[in-house]
Amino acid sequence: MLYAQVAVNAPGAGQRSFSYLVPDELAHRVRPGHAVIVPFGARSFQGIVLQVTEEPDYSGKIRPIQSLTDDASVLSEALIGLGDWVARRYQSPLYAAYRPMLPPAFEGRQSVIVRVTEEGQAAADRASPLQAEVLDFVLMAGETTTTAIRDELGARAAREISALTGRGYLDASEVWERPRIAPRFETHVHAAIPMPDLLPKAAQLRACGAFRQADGLEALAANPGARLSDLRRLSGASRASWDALARDGLITMEQREARRDPLASRAAGAPTADRRLTPHQTDAVNRISASLTDRGHAVFLLHGVTGSGKTEVYLQAFRRVIEQGKKGIMLVPEIALTPQTVNRFWERYPGRVAVLHSGLSLREQYDEWRSIQEGLFDIVIGSRRAVFAPIPNVGLIVVDEEQEWTYKQESPTPRYHARDVAIERARREGAVTVLGSATPDVGTMYAALRGEIQLMELPGRITVSDDADAGAGWSERPLADVEIVDLREELLEGNRSIFSRTLRQAMSEALSRGEQAILFINRRGAGHAVQCRACGHTMRCRRCTMVMTFHADDESIACHLCGRRRRAPALCPRCHRRTIRTIGIGTERVADDAQAAFPDARVLRWDRDAVNEAHGHEAILAEFVDRRADILVGTQMIAKGLDLPAVTIVGVVNADIGLHTPDFHASERVFQVLCQVAGRAGRGHAPGRVIIQTYEPENQAIQAAAAQDYQQFYLLETQFRQRMGYPPYGRMARLICSRNSLRDAQMASEQLARALRSEIRSRGLMRTRIIGPAPAQRERLRGRYRWQITILADEPTEVLEMVALPRGWTVDVDPVSGG
Repeated sequence: MLYAQVAVNAPGAGQRSFSYLVPDELAHRVRPGHAVIVPFGARSFQGIVLQVTEEPDYSGKIRPIQSLTDDASVLSEALIGLGDWVARRYQSPLYAAYRPMLPPAFEGRQSVIVRVTEEGQAAADRASPLQAEVLDFVLMAGETTTTAIRDELGARAAREISALTGRGYLDASEVWERPRIAPRFETHVHAAIPMPDLLPKAAQLRACGAFRQADGLEALAANPGARLSDLRRLSGASRASWDALARDGLITMEQREARRDPLASRAAGAPTADRRLTPHQTDAVNRISASLTDRGHAVFLLHGVTGSGKTEVYLQAFRRVIEQGKKGIMLVPEIALTPQTVNRFWERYPGRVAVLHSGLSLREQYDEWRSIQEGLFDIVIGSRRAVFAPIPNVGLIVVDEEQEWTYKQESPTPRYHARDVAIERARREGAVTVLGSATPDVGTMYAALRGEIQLMELPGRITVSDDADAGAGWSERPLADVEIVDLREELLEGNRSIFSRTLRQAMSEALSRGEQAILFINRRGAGHAVQCRACGHTMRCRRCTMVMTFHADDESIACHLCGRRRRAPALCPRCHRRTIRTIGIGTERVADDAQAAFPDARVLRWDRDAVNEAHGHEAILAEFVDRRADILVGTQMIAKGLDLPAVTIVGVVNADIGLHTPDFHASERVFQVLCQVAGRAGRGHAPGRVIIQTYEPENQAIQAAAAQDYQQFYLLETQFRQRMGYPPYGRMARLICSRNSLRDAQMASEQLARALRSEIRSRGLMRTRIIGPAPAQRERLRGRYRWQITILADEPTEVLEMVALPRGWTVDVDPVSGG
C-alpha cells in the first residue's frame, strides 16, 4: 500500500504534513506535487502531496485521499523542498508556504449541494413558513447550493438549512467547484481537401444554393488554419454550416489551447548583438560563467554605481546560461521597472522571455505560469513572487536592486524575503545567484566583506559610445553633481515655495535646452494631512491610527494603510468651523506647483494613484521616454533602475521624509533612495545635476548620499548597528498581537513577553534579547489594536519554538519595516 504526506489547506494544520492512504484506484496517478482533496476533521480540504511512501508517518487510523484534482503536477520536487524551507524559516503554516508557488486562482471553493428528501417533500405542513419557502425553492431547482439559497432568499433563510438537514428534510453533500481559471480551448479549422480545390468546391456549393457553406470555404481559402470564431465573423456562416462542411469531409476542426501572452504585441525580430564590455564587466561575466561551468552553487554581489552597466552583465550572463541549456529568473523590485527590463531582454532574446507579476490579469498570469512550467521560455522576469516561478532547470537567478524592501512580503503569510529565497532556491538547484545594487543592503555587504558571498565591483559610470573609432563601444561618464539646499535658509530669505531658488533655476535652464527633469517626493497625494487651523484637529482614519492624506483629484481624504476613502470635510468635525487646510506635500501638490512654476512644460505624475490600468506603468514610462512630457513627478518607483538619457536635472523636494521613523532601517532607506534617484540624472551624454532639499543638511545619511559615498555610509551604519545588536550582528523577529480591545492586546503581549523571558533565562541564552512589549508603529490597523514584541537572537526561530503562540499573533522573521 502507498501513503502520501500532504500539506493541507485547513485551519489548525500548522507547519506539519499529514499522512493519508492512497486508494488503489489512485495508486498509479498520485505523485509528489499533485493537488488532492483530503478529509481533515469533519470537513474536506485541498492539499498538496509532498511525498509518497510505503510506510505512513502516523501510527493511528489513516484516512484515504478522496480525490485527485488534476493529473498534472503543480509543484516540482525542487519547489516542494523549497516550500518546506520557507515554512520553517518564516514560521509559516506549511500549506501557506506553497501558496505563492501554485498556479494563479488555483484554489477551488467548497460548495454544499442540497436536495429535498422524500420526507422533506411531505413536510411542508410541519415546517415553519421560512423553512417551507426554502424547501419549495430547492424542490423547484431539483438541487442547488447553499450560496444560491442565500442569494435568492436571504441570510435568514440560509440559516435554516442546518435545521432542515438535521430533521432529514434536506440531504447535503460537499463538492469542490472548479478553479476560477482553467485551460481555455479554441476551435481551429483546416481544409480536408487540397487547398487549390477549395475555391472550385465553393463555386459548386454556391451553384447548389449552399451560399453560406460556399462563403465559409472562401474564407478558409484566404485564412487557412484560422479560428472558427474568426471564420464565422468573416464569412457570416453559422456553426451549422461549418458542421455540415465537416460531415461532408471538406474540413476538419481541432481544439487548441488558447493562451493569452502579455508580450504578444512585441515583434520577435532579429536579436540585437551583445555590447562590448568594460574590463570590470568582462571580469564579472567571466566569474559568473566559471561558476556556471563548475555547476556549483555560488552567490555574487555585483556592486556598481548607478549607470555602471549592471544590466549588460545580467544580459550576457543569461546568454552563458542559455548556451548551457539552462534557464533563469530575473527579479525586479517594482512592477514599474518590469516594462523597461522586458524591453532590454526582449531585444536580446526575442520570443524567449516571459513576464510574471500581479499587474497582469489572472488569465494572463495563469497562461504564463503554465507556459513557464512547460519550459517554453528561457528567462522569466517579474517582481518578488517570480522567485517561485515553475521554470525547470534553473541555472541563474538575478536579484536586481537587491536592497529594496519591496522584495519582502509583508502580508499575507508567508512573510518571505525574495532575495533570501532566491539564494536558497539556487543552492538547492545548483544554480548561481547574482545580487545587484548601487547601494547594497548593509547585511549583504557585510556578508560579502566576510567572504560569505563573492564581491564584484563596477566602479565607474559608463554610457554607450557614439564614436565608431572608440572601439570599446562605451565611454566613461562622471556621476551627476549633487548639491544640498538648506530649506531653513530658504525660509529665512522669504522663499515659501516648495522649490528652492537653486532648483527652480536649474530646471528652467534644463527645460530651455530641451532636456527633461525629475521631481522626487516620497509621498503620494496633494497634502500629508488635513488639519483644522482653529482647534488643531487632524483627520485620522476611523479604523487605523493613520493620518489621512488629501487627494485633490477627487477632493477626498484617504488612508494609505487600509484604503478607506471619503470626501474631504468642509467643516471641522470637532469645532465645526470652516478652517480646514492641508499640511505637508505629496506628488499631486508637487505636480500642480511644477505646472504653475513652468506653465509651458508638460508635467507627468507617476505614483500608485496615477496607475489605474493593468499596463499603466508601461504607458506612463513610454510617454516620458518618447519626450511627450518634460517633468516627471513621482515617488520611490521612479528612483530605481530606470534609464532615462534625456534627464539632466533631479530635484529631491524633501529628503527628510522617512528619516525619523521608528525603524532601524530608516537612515539606510533614505541614503539608498537618494543615491538611486540621483542616479537618474546624467545617464546620457549631457552632464547631470541633482538638488537635494532638506531641513537637516548635516544629517550623515544625507551627506553620504550627496557624496554618493557608499563606503562612508556603510562604516557609520555598521558601527551603530553593532552597538545596538541589530542585523547583521544578529537576526530579528517581530511578533504582533492584534485584538479588538487595546487592553486585551496589551495584556496578551505582556503575558507572552514574560513567558519568553522566563524560557530565555532558564536556558541561559545570553545573546538573546526581548524588546517590548510596546504599541506597534501602526498601533491601530483596520479597526484592531496592535502591540508588538521584538526578538534579537542568532536564530530567532529557535526562540519561537519555546512557546506556543496563541491565536491572533503574527510572526515576521527578518522584518524590514517598523511594524
